[in-house]
Amino acid sequence: MNPGVRRFERVFLLAFFFLAALFLRLRFLSLGPFHYDALDLARCAQKTLETGLLHYEHGTGFPLTVLVGAFFVFVGRILGVTDPVLCVNAMSAFMGALAVPLLYFVVERLFDRHRAALAAMLLIFFPSHVAISTFGKSLTLSICFVLASVYFVLRYAQDESRPLKDLFLSAVFLGLCGASRLSDLILALPVFSLAVMHEPRDRQTLARWITWAAVVLATAAIYYLPLLMGEGLTPFIGVLSDKTQAKFLGFFSKLLVISFRW
Repeated sequence: MNPGVRRFERVFLLAFFFLAALFLRLRFLSLGPFHYDALDLARCAQKTLETGLLHYEHGTGFPLTVLVGAFFVFVGRILGVTDPVLCVNAMSAFMGALAVPLLYFVVERLFDRHRAALAAMLLIFFPSHVAISTFGKSLTLSICFVLASVYFVLRYAQDESRPLKDLFLSAVFLGLCGASRLSDLILALPVFSLAVMHEPRDRQTLARWITWAAVVLATAAIYYLPLLMGEGLTPFIGVLSDKTQAKFLGFFSKLLVISFRW
């Protein structure tokens, strides 16, 4: 088959997957604050847009989620939509739909385009994913960013030349995942394991992956620093020191609290 025709078919298929997923999620879009998270996100996104200062959402702050939410509130105003809750709900629908072609890329890298198409179709109609895509929440953002991170780390691992650009992009997208939902940084472990499975055990590899981890943390820190330098530091420490809210961090929660006090 002509490469140009195949490329057109691939683009058409990905566009179809995205639009089908978006239509389904918009069809079931919540018209109000279905969950407290959606209401709080809408409030913080609107305040961030109006003041130009990043506002702290509940929990660990979710700075990138608030910024993306503020962007959708801004776009909504241009389109005549004045309800910030509806705008952040639409954000989740858009990001949820975007995860479908991203999953296609990942599965295509792991297997082939037929299995990738099947995986994309399954995600379009997967009830849990449809549900979290109908109201404003950070989950759809973190899923998109971690899928992008996995895609680039697969490109890195499958290329014998080990292109550092792909490794860098993998780290950046994983850092964006952490900036949108801090608890999902735990996903660095399977991404890291996937990449180093066939890496040589030497100092150069160690240095490369230490740099990778540093880029992940630095990317997340870019979004957290404006939050923590303002009024967000106190609630952030409070969340990390609360056994119920910070149990996903386990022992590391105590270390973070001690380091902040020091």
